[in-house]
Amino acid sequence: MIQLDGVTKRYRGQSESDAALQPLNLTIEPGSITGILGPNGCGKTTLLRMIAGQLEPSAGTIRVNGAATTTDERVARCVIAHEGNNFGEISMKEVLGFARLRPGWDEELYQHCARRFDLPERGKVEKLSLGKQSGFAAALALASMAPIVILDEGHAGMDVPTRYALYEEIITANAERGQTFLISTHLVAELDRVIGHLVVLNRGMVLADEAADDFTTRFVTVTGPASAVRDAVQNRRVLAERALGPTLEVTLDGPLPADILERGRLASAPLTMQDAFAALIQEAGR
Repeated sequence: MIQLDGVTKRYRGQSESDAALQPLNLTIEPGSITGILGPNGCGKTTLLRMIAGQLEPSAGTIRVNGAATTTDERVARCVIAHEGNNFGEISMKEVLGFARLRPGWDEELYQHCARRFDLPERGKVEKLSLGKQSGFAAALALASMAPIVILDEGHAGMDVPTRYALYEEIITANAERGQTFLISTHLVAELDRVIGHLVVLNRGMVLADEAADDFTTRFVTVTGPASAVRDAVQNRRVLAERALGPTLEVTLDGPLPADILERGRLASAPLTMQDAFAALIQEAGR
């Protein structure tokens, strides 16, 4: 279990009001697959790097299994694959030599992932395409057998079949080995096949922290004659609205009862995860 108690992060020159992360209280359940979503600059990478032990919080405590941890202790428990990966002018052989020193390293799993992600056997990492670099980093992360695996845009540049292969490997690792996964991505539409929980960040603050199924059923559109829609959604949280001539479509946080829909001859439909995420972020920006 990962717990963040009042965790903040301020970079040099930032005031309290524009800190990269405002005080956060989060719990990541062990053996879960959690999506960390948000627009650019919302604090996702900062949060994940702190959990991975690459950054120290400015304030607050990060606990693992109930015990406060240092950055070194979190590095031992976590592995992170992120966009770019910053391998530099190093060869795949050299990277693998280092990775194989990690306790629990699974060579058979690495070779399996290398085949699935169509990776070359050797070469300079910087000479690989971005998608192959991402596949290499993901294969290393999975084969590390770390109890906490973090992918921060870790599939950047991957084509669709390779991304889907990665998702399958994540689900298998989670189901068979109980590893905890934290995934940050802008490909929100693809996450609903993978994650069980999500955290939405905006401007360093948490907008949502809930089960993925609850999130996708929580937001709905209601469509019908404008006057009937406005009557029906009084005292409801409206995230967005769109006029279509005499018809009005609104996005609501929470469904309307069936009798209200029938009385107003209104149509209602759930939003996809991507549409719900976009509506939540757009409302927060107004």
